[in-house]
Amino acid sequence: ADTMDASPTLNPATVALFTGPARGSHPRVRIVTTQGNLYVELYPEWAPLTVQNFLNLSNRGYYDNNPWFRIVPDFVVQTGDPTGNGNGDAGYTIPAEENPIEQDSYVISMGLNYTDPPNAHAIRDSAGTQFYITLSPQLHLDRDFTVFGRVTSGFDVLGRLIESDKIVRVERIPDSKE
Repeated sequence: ADTMDASPTLNPATVALFTGPARGSHPRVRIVTTQGNLYVELYPEWAPLTVQNFLNLSNRGYYDNNPWFRIVPDFVVQTGDPTGNGNGDAGYTIPAEENPIEQDSYVISMGLNYTDPPNAHAIRDSAGTQFYITLSPQLHLDRDFTVFGRVTSGFDVLGRLIESDKIVRVERIPDSKE
């Protein structure tokens, strides 16, 4: 079955609703790590291609045993590169889906490739498999990276992750209730 058929629809009546998830149920995943479980609610109404890509990669086991290769306290934890050096991916990219979801604490967003220094900057449409979770508000990242969900439980796990930790697997769990 197509996981996007019952996606919440965007019909914001307030500014708060325009910068957050739409009302309705959302797909959820459990990211099983070597430190415990993270629970994530996905936002297909804001990033349908990104959510579908993430679920497809998860279903085929792409993220199994991926290291958390980038851990910056009070900033982000990042994974999605099986080589663990920050340069690996599945060999394709997906288009950016910029949206008004703010890069507040615990959002999940796609990582991007960067140009070379000295004026390094993110390259639009270069996302593929790498994603990060913010550990604190990172509003300077707004509009440059595709936000596609938010951690809803397991915050203590984020604080315990170190670079030798891995994702064991990513599992689809029942959708959230409205």
